[in-house]
Amino acid sequence: PSTPVVQPAVAGAAAVPADPITDEAVTAQVYDPLERKFIRAVDLFSSLFPEDESSGAVLYALGEFFYNRGDYDGAVQRFGKVVVEHPSSANAGASGDRILESLGKADDYDNIELWAGKLKGTQAFAEPSEQQRLDRIIVDSMLKQGDILVERGYSARAAGYYLRVAKEYPKHDKAPLALGNAGAALERARKPQAATEIYERLAREYPSSAPAADATLVVARVYENMGDYERAAQRYDEFAERHPRHAERADAVYNAGVLYEGLGKTKLAAARYGGYAKQYTDQKDSLQVELRVGLVQARAGDHKAAVASLSRFVDRHGSAPESVEAGTALGKSLLALGRAKDADRALTRAAKAGRTAEGQARIAGAEARYLQAEIIHREFEASKLDPKPAKLGASLDRKAKLLAQAKDIYLDVLPYATAEWTTAALYRIGESYEQFAKGLREYPIPKGLGQDQQDAYAEQLGTFALAFEEEAIGAYKSGYARAMELGIYNAYTKKIRHALGRLSAQEFPPIDEIGTELRVAEGAASGAQAVRRLSR
Repeated sequence: PSTPVVQPAVAGAAAVPADPITDEAVTAQVYDPLERKFIRAVDLFSSLFPEDESSGAVLYALGEFFYNRGDYDGAVQRFGKVVVEHPSSANAGASGDRILESLGKADDYDNIELWAGKLKGTQAFAEPSEQQRLDRIIVDSMLKQGDILVERGYSARAAGYYLRVAKEYPKHDKAPLALGNAGAALERARKPQAATEIYERLAREYPSSAPAADATLVVARVYENMGDYERAAQRYDEFAERHPRHAERADAVYNAGVLYEGLGKTKLAAARYGGYAKQYTDQKDSLQVELRVGLVQARAGDHKAAVASLSRFVDRHGSAPESVEAGTALGKSLLALGRAKDADRALTRAAKAGRTAEGQARIAGAEARYLQAEIIHREFEASKLDPKPAKLGASLDRKAKLLAQAKDIYLDVLPYATAEWTTAALYRIGESYEQFAKGLREYPIPKGLGQDQQDAYAEQLGTFALAFEEEAIGAYKSGYARAMELGIYNAYTKKIRHALGRLSAQEFPPIDEIGTELRVAEGAASGAQAVRRLSR
């Protein structure tokens, strides 16, 4: 945390049961002559006759006299004599309580600790219950002394008091609180390494305590800030396992997933995301986190697991906007597994749902439709021109039909009005025509032809190739104009512009591009900022 919080301790004096006479106490005042004589007489009697059996009672009465007038120094001196010099007196126990009450009213926690320690060795407080009460008073007084030092800005010194509690009373129920406060005080004192060691100790020695939960979170965040992501993830895991009902457990599980994902530990990341989605269905991001299970698996190349996770997601949440992204990712994993027909079915569903969606779902729908065109484009690329002249025409027709089919689907991406996939589709159309033209120009001349026949054959192929190059130029021009109209300048726009510089250098001379890419909000149809100036 940016400002470590020291949990306030209960004041030591507050742990002592109040006597009804406390409410009758009055403020300190100047004693009249008769009262001064009474004080001197009692003090003289106790010093002259220390063995007298009534001495303890007389001193107790004088202590009460001071206590009721708010003179706590005088009260502590007399009650102290009863406890130390007359330990067998019937008033010894009451005197001990009055000492602690007096010091508590004076906020003298240092002396509360001192006197509570002395009282532990007296006969009046020998009972186990009294010993436990005094231990509690000592612990509370040490905690309170630490609190006061923190308030005064002496955080490092305060940590010493808190650590004493844990050292001297390790089995006390406030020992975890003391360690937590020590860590927070050291953080305030700008000693993060020492604070982290204390927090680690707290989590190790008192793993189920509430302060240990907070300490574990602090340690996890410290490691995260240090870039030690593996240890941070492990601490989040420990927190989630040991504190299943903690209010921040959901965040800890999610954070562990994010860190494991960044570390490339896909199975651990997927397990954390899956656990989050299953246990925290009421969270707003539950669906997005469940979706990440499949996305993480896909990015790691575990497409079989991704297909299982994403299929399950689509089946469960088919009407949710997130199902569009899931369907698109499912199609991609199916393609990676060579299951083109299954992929096309998944992509068809995603593309249809994304057409009327908004935001990320619409972008995913556009990608799905683009990928459907890519399936046809793969067939187009795989379809080779037959090297036998007699079969060239048929192979040309087949390749041209595939190109036309892919082009129609690429054009169908444009209505989604998304920056990346609009420009990707427009580029792909031009590239397909250019590839077709290149294939024609590289087609081998049949053997056995005379020179005139070879020239005529090459000229005919060149004519066909030129026609496709013109189509490519037209497609690139159209794509570039559309990109400029939409204010899109990204990697695909650059590819289109470079292609125009290659095929139509006179109209589109090669250019040196300056500056970074313009990032346009996905889904924007128009009105984007102007493209950065380009220098020739």
